[in-house]
Amino acid sequence: MKVFRFFDFVIASEISIPYLSETDGKPDVHIHFSKFPFNDSLAGEKGGNGLWGRANNNSFEFRANGIARYLVHKGTEILIDPFPQADKNKVRGLLTGIVIAALLHQRGFVVLHGGAVNFGNTGMLFLGESGAGKSSLVSYIQTHGAMVLSDELCILKKDINGIIMTWPVLPHFMLCEDAIQRQRIKANKIQPGDEKFRISADSFSEVPISISRIAVLQKSSAGLSWRLPGEIEKLKLILRNLYLRAFLNDMDEVKSQIIKFSIDLLNQADLRVVYRPFESLDEKDFLRKIEESFEYCS
Repeated sequence: MKVFRFFDFVIASEISIPYLSETDGKPDVHIHFSKFPFNDSLAGEKGGNGLWGRANNNSFEFRANGIARYLVHKGTEILIDPFPQADKNKVRGLLTGIVIAALLHQRGFVVLHGGAVNFGNTGMLFLGESGAGKSSLVSYIQTHGAMVLSDELCILKKDINGIIMTWPVLPHFMLCEDAIQRQRIKANKIQPGDEKFRISADSFSEVPISISRIAVLQKSSAGLSWRLPGEIEKLKLILRNLYLRAFLNDMDEVKSQIIKFSIDLLNQADLRVVYRPFESLDEKDFLRKIEESFEYCS
């Protein structure tokens, strides 16, 4: 059992968690291997890729075929029941993705599917579906003066003054091979992940920052362009990029709280939709188009 620090709480875990620093102290969260009941008849396929699960106010239950079953309970406990001969990297990959997102949700955070950076003392989120270029952009932008807070999981919560902050997560990216080659990332920084490669971040921020800008990245046959969506569409875009959207849709009270939080976020931050070509991605031009979109004042 190793003890790690994550955000402002301590995790005791039977499985190693890359990039988290070991620490001392009384654990707030326990992660351990255990058998537990899982009623498959009550589980519908949600999230795709063979991921099944269900949720209520106290627990999230997940089953990833051939990998493991997970139970996340009251923001304090994660149980893992791996399938025989399961790949440990895949067991760990889900743990640091959707499973830890469920834990953070239970601890009062809102989790979006995207990356977050501190760019010139401006808190910026990159949201979008898989393949939109979020991780590639976060990886590229750190070489141009940005401090990285997260990739894949954007963790949001209000501070004591009611300002919505994005919080640092894990200091790494998950990149496809073409992005690694395009950005000429050194081989000694590359570690195998599940389907992508894990790259350690060179410039990682350990402090949260308030969110000022949100870029929703999408692919388009029209190439590089951007637009300013209407207020209702902005809200839909935020909700569409909730990390646990398929599970939270069944929880009416929680969903209404997230809608209110999202409206507060949009009152605080500017949002743009920025398009990139389907075929290829030039991070330099993409970043320029994003910066151009925020130079426009409505």
